[in-house]
Amino acid sequence: MPSLAAQFWIAVLKVTGRKKTFLSAEALHGMMAQRANSITYDPPEYVEKRCHVDEALVGGYPVITLTPKTGTSGDAFMYLHGGAYVFEIIERQWMFAADMACRLGRTVYVPIYPLAPTSTAADTLAFAEKAYLWAEEKVGYRRLDVFGDSAGAGMAVAIMQVLQAKGITPKAKSLALLSPWFDITLETDGVLEVDRVDPWISKPGLVEAGKLYAGDLQFHDPRVSPIEGPLNNLPPCHIFIGTRDIMLADCRRFEEKMKAEGGEVYLTEYKGMFHCWPVVKSPEGRKLREQLADVLTA
Repeated sequence: MPSLAAQFWIAVLKVTGRKKTFLSAEALHGMMAQRANSITYDPPEYVEKRCHVDEALVGGYPVITLTPKTGTSGDAFMYLHGGAYVFEIIERQWMFAADMACRLGRTVYVPIYPLAPTSTAADTLAFAEKAYLWAEEKVGYRRLDVFGDSAGAGMAVAIMQVLQAKGITPKAKSLALLSPWFDITLETDGVLEVDRVDPWISKPGLVEAGKLYAGDLQFHDPRVSPIEGPLNNLPPCHIFIGTRDIMLADCRRFEEKMKAEGGEVYLTEYKGMFHCWPVVKSPEGRKLREQLADVLTA
């Protein structure tokens, strides 16, 4: 059973109607218009108190670098934020990235990728690929991992696949994937069953967001649904998912497919937890941070 803190946040999500954003295409577009006028990518003051913040342009778009003021080991990780490919990085995601940076003593690179529908997958991935290679060059011989949540976790896998298709072997030590969105269709058996108990996100709005992101690409193109691409040569994948998260069925399918192809994958399911739960305070969130620290230093 989830902790009392987790149960509290589930109740908050229900009472505040957070899921309404994803109950229809119309609701999603309404929230996109609202947030476009109120959300910027700038790190909040909390982050700037703990980390040196620098910004570089890579391929015409920003990459924000967070460097803990307490010092770094020289290792780094790239953080790809979630937001259904249509929403900008938010304060809680910045706080999570800064917390992990300071916990590990590592530099964090945060690509501010262009959002759908202004930019679609082909162009967004082209930038993400450049940002990743830029991060590899910055790190040099030191260690680099990739961490992503939700859509950002799906993008992390897609970047690796795109590079491998070009004959480039990524140097990433591991992929740490929180509540990953591996298939934008959400057609896997079991999705609708979990949708009924997911307090945060829902299929109709997500599919609309996936459609906007895909643009001219087919839904089963690996660039938008990386579960459809080759998984055998990926860096080791560490997947963390709650059992009340609509992405659960595809995470299980991803694990099965990757193992069948000979890849190295580890799936951890958190009983009763919801989508991207570590962004709020709970014992389960603290445990996930500890597990991530273990993955990113193993």
